[in-house]
Amino acid sequence: KATDVALTYMQGNRPVQRLVEQLNMTQEKISGITFHRMKLAPAVEILKAWIQGTDQLLAAASDIVNESGLDGLTMQAVADRVDCAVGTIYTYFNSKASLIAALQANAMQTILATYHRAAEQWDDALDASGLDDPAVESLVRVLAYGQLFLAGPELNPREFEFLQLAFTSPVNLVSVDDVSALTSHALTLLAEGLVLIDSAVASGAISAPDPGRGDD
Repeated sequence: KATDVALTYMQGNRPVQRLVEQLNMTQEKISGITFHRMKLAPAVEILKAWIQGTDQLLAAASDIVNESGLDGLTMQAVADRVDCAVGTIYTYFNSKASLIAALQANAMQTILATYHRAAEQWDDALDASGLDDPAVESLVRVLAYGQLFLAGPELNPREFEFLQLAFTSPVNLVSVDDVSALTSHALTLLAEGLVLIDSAVASGAISAPDPGRGDD
């Protein structure tokens, strides 16, 4: 059933926004089964409510970390902040570790979204400049990407501070599975920079390291 699919995604803590978009279509194939909108209506509402609840809990948890640090983040503290039973929190996150992992993932996604918005502005500015030099354009993008990271703590102060707290803690705050998922988010962000560098190399704006020259 479509509702079962929705609940499975929720319990597995999978990214459900994409699923909601699929479920809202007139018909969509999920796991090889074609569903129709009338049958999907309950599942869509369940998923939307779950996303709203998740966003509310993550916002509350982020506020707590900002005010009291990671030590102040407890499931009870989050429940008190949103005025619900602590058991409700566990229907969204099965442990403090999974909550922290979700906060980390959310922080990385926010930073990635900031990059995408900035990249669109760079492209618009380059188009408006009338510059017709691929090498210069690619170099501008590489430099802008680096400047964006340097400005990151000012652009997304809470996200950068939270990631710093989480990554420098002497205690393992998240599970091995969560670390794998977070690594994927981090690699996605780094991959954006590698694409820009590869483009700059291809255009001749910069040169790749050459062991024959003694380059590191």
